[in-house]
Amino acid sequence: MSRFAIDVDGDFSLAAAGEFLRGFKPAAGGASAQAQSLSLGFLLDRTFEPVAVALEQRERRITGEASGPAADVKAQVERMLSLDVDARGWLALGRKDPVVGGLQERYRGFRAVCFPSPYEAALWGILAQRVSMSQASRMKEALARAHGSVLTAGGAEVLVPPPPPALLELDGFAGIPDQKLVRMRGIAEAALDGRLDAARLRALPEEAALAELSALRGVGAWTAAHILYRGAGVADAEVGPNPAPTPPGGVAVCRPTSRSKPSRSRRSMTRPPSVVLCPAAEWPPLRTASSSPEVRATSMTRATSSGPFTRAIAAGRRSMPPTMTIRAAS
Repeated sequence: MSRFAIDVDGDFSLAAAGEFLRGFKPAAGGASAQAQSLSLGFLLDRTFEPVAVALEQRERRITGEASGPAADVKAQVERMLSLDVDARGWLALGRKDPVVGGLQERYRGFRAVCFPSPYEAALWGILAQRVSMSQASRMKEALARAHGSVLTAGGAEVLVPPPPPALLELDGFAGIPDQKLVRMRGIAEAALDGRLDAARLRALPEEAALAELSALRGVGAWTAAHILYRGAGVADAEVGPNPAPTPPGGVAVCRPTSRSKPSRSRRSMTRPPSVVLCPAAEWPPLRTASSSPEVRATSMTRATSSGPFTRAIAAGRRSMPPTMTIRAAS
């Protein structure tokens, strides 16, 4: 086992990240959150070695015990938990912008939680097409148990998906349509070619990265954005909950009016009773982070889990502050 430490810049709560992952269907099996620790399983960048890591927090220091090389695991954990960005500017932004400040107060210490890699984000994007998140989660778990790895970290079991070579050898799998497997093998080929390398995608101009990802078989605009923002962990992009980039000019913040009735339907999440534009152009270099407490915590869960970040959505607008839902401007 190897060990490492991460000294955190700015506010961060490992417990908040763990609570989010407990209610995040795409993370089912790959993360196990306890009261004071978080266990993760994933494939390392570039080598696709399956690793497991147990994390703990003591004040502003995160310590990790991993089954893989410490430096590589540390770098990937930093990206997954948005610890690769100096968040002191994020806190300063909250003092200037009341919308961001309100989100920071409501979700204290919470930063955007990303997929382990663009490869794993892409696999989920394919599995989740045209099925419920619960169905996709079951497919992901079954695939990991059959052709991936079952590891232990911090006394908890964590599942790791098949690496690209294993997927390329897979001719069929019960419960996963053949067309999805064809698309997933294309994702595996792209990963082995280096086209899904996180550092490479982050270095490309945003439009070029999205266009390149959209050229992959089975990857449309939504999945391309999902891979880039939630897989590569791009820190500065105008991201809406779709998660497509917002149009120029900003994001819209829902402000329920006294005449609007609270609703439990999903339609209420995409058709708010009233909106006001916020100047996202003033948020660089933290536009993705500025969207993350609501966009990352709610848009992908679709009100299907019971964590605190999704309970507010599942309960409808009654439990939400009047300015806290960020969505793409139309």
